[in-house]
Amino acid sequence: MHALSTGPYLWKAYQLITTILITALTFVADGIGPQRVAGYTAASAMAKQRQVPLIVYVHGSDWNGLGQRLHSDMWNTTNTNERLRDFDLVLTDIDVLQTPTAPQQTEFDELHEGWNKQGLVTYPAIIAFSPNGDVLGSRQGETLPRLPAQAQSALLELAQAATKYQELHQRIEKARLENDQQSEAQAIYAVCDLPLDRPNQLIERLTTIDPQDTSGRRRRLEMPQWHHLIAQATKDVKEGRAQEALDRLHTMLADNVYNDSQRAWLQVAIGAVHRKTEGSDTKAAAAFKQAWQLDPDGIAGHAGKRWYLQFYAPPSLLFGWQPRHCTTELSTWIIEDLPSHMSKGRWNMTCSWTKGHHGLGIDRVELVDGETGKVVASDVHPGFTGVKTRDNTYYLELKRDIRHPRLQITCRSDGGTNSTGLIALTPESDMPGHAQN
Repeated sequence: MHALSTGPYLWKAYQLITTILITALTFVADGIGPQRVAGYTAASAMAKQRQVPLIVYVHGSDWNGLGQRLHSDMWNTTNTNERLRDFDLVLTDIDVLQTPTAPQQTEFDELHEGWNKQGLVTYPAIIAFSPNGDVLGSRQGETLPRLPAQAQSALLELAQAATKYQELHQRIEKARLENDQQSEAQAIYAVCDLPLDRPNQLIERLTTIDPQDTSGRRRRLEMPQWHHLIAQATKDVKEGRAQEALDRLHTMLADNVYNDSQRAWLQVAIGAVHRKTEGSDTKAAAAFKQAWQLDPDGIAGHAGKRWYLQFYAPPSLLFGWQPRHCTTELSTWIIEDLPSHMSKGRWNMTCSWTKGHHGLGIDRVELVDGETGKVVASDVHPGFTGVKTRDNTYYLELKRDIRHPRLQITCRSDGGTNSTGLIALTPESDMPGHAQN
């Protein structure tokens, strides 16, 4: 694949000149916040001059639908810019076209000279670089959510971690110059705790300045990275060593040196082993769910959540319902992936059939307070969603805030179980046309 930018050469030249002027001005400023720059070449130069991280969004406008949706609804929005305002960094995006024209390719090469797909595994991707061009970490594939709000959270987490890395890097350099090995080790350990790629050179440095590892923190750092951990577990299953893999992973899990994020990755790896083992679906589901619970806001927890909800759980807000969830007898679905906190007010729940031969008849919808187990809001009326839809939105009036809620939908599929659809739960204040008081 090749790549692209849009707009006439004259406009791009103007942008590059403007970037140089901005760079000159910002060099004498301090803490001015993020700067969006056209092209990797100019952006990386600005990041190096200002000694701030560079965040790059890689997508493909003529072939990658998800990348384009996140570009318009997450990457370059007023809300994202507002939430990034406290981060001192540089941002740019790279649009990789599948079939560029010759002028487009020439323009791309000029705008993005120096970019060699460093850190890119799949599309779309958000990649963080140090001021010197080293890859710090990324969000792509399983670590980049598909929904704009969640993808924005992943971007903010990466931006925060990259900014903190730069601060710690300066502390490490200062401690090294002063031969303060204790302060250097503390700063290196702090870097290793960030949700970024493993800093192998810094870990090697620890063997010199903290050889005894009395705290066990270096052992924690030497845990295989998550993709290697899961790849090895999957390989063991394929080669007939499933129990060996499980024994190894459970032994690591029993070591209290690992943090919740690492323990969540161990659970994901355990789930991956069970998923590939016949008759172990229940154990796989439990492992993935445990990963989600251990690290609910982190990358590992997100991966566990996706696997659990997609393949084992009841219907969900993330994936909706599938034929495996359906029955022609009246039954109750328990939706688990609600916000951890729901505020007082009216919430609207809508079931929307998307495909299949059979629609969905809905009897009632209830919200349960996860802390008390009591139903705190309900709407009971017959609704239907299918080729024709009738009364398929339910209104839930919360009289107080609740935590860890569950949504219960009592329903049955109509005439068979070949039904697929989506479930949406939104506060009425977010609905189009709602007037704020």
